[in-house]
Amino acid sequence: MSRSALHVAESGDGDDLIVLLHGFSDNADTWNKVAPALAAHARVFAVDLPGFGRSVPTGAFPLFDGYVGVVVELLGRHRGPGTVSIVGNSLGAVVALLVATEHPELVDRVVLADMPGLAGVPRLWRLALSRTAERALNRSLRATCAVDAARIRVVVQPRRDPAAQAGPGDAVGVRRALPGP
Repeated sequence: MSRSALHVAESGDGDDLIVLLHGFSDNADTWNKVAPALAAHARVFAVDLPGFGRSVPTGAFPLFDGYVGVVVELLGRHRGPGTVSIVGNSLGAVVALLVATEHPELVDRVVLADMPGLAGVPRLWRLALSRTAERALNRSLRATCAVDAARIRVVVQPRRDPAAQAGPGDAVGVRRALPGP
């Protein structure tokens, strides 16, 4: 995908790169409140995935393969000497996990917010996944649950209704905590 067809809001500077991926039916503007704080410490790319916001659709099918390809291409062009963190919300979380699983050499940290599929891949999403991507996502989900607890931090937020009980579907973030600062 050409750089002109992919909209990326860039801010900050430095060796480290943080890539922000929005959720379904959203765009890069969803990160407007957090990007400035992150940009004080790193380069920040808030990406409009193809077909969302100001990015043009790629026509790639299955969709997730296309989204992963776009992020991998972006990292290939802009990865610096520092760390790369990918933060994904909902749809973006699935893309972030697939990128980190299929290309672990490109990603140092992953933050998954409100990711669907923690109990399996929803049926509707299977239509957008290739069999390879679906297997990779399922493997990633199983591996995430089986990795050494010292390397994974799971953040669980209670539901907004204080009377509701938190359950497995309330896991809103998983971060691969690597050694170092």
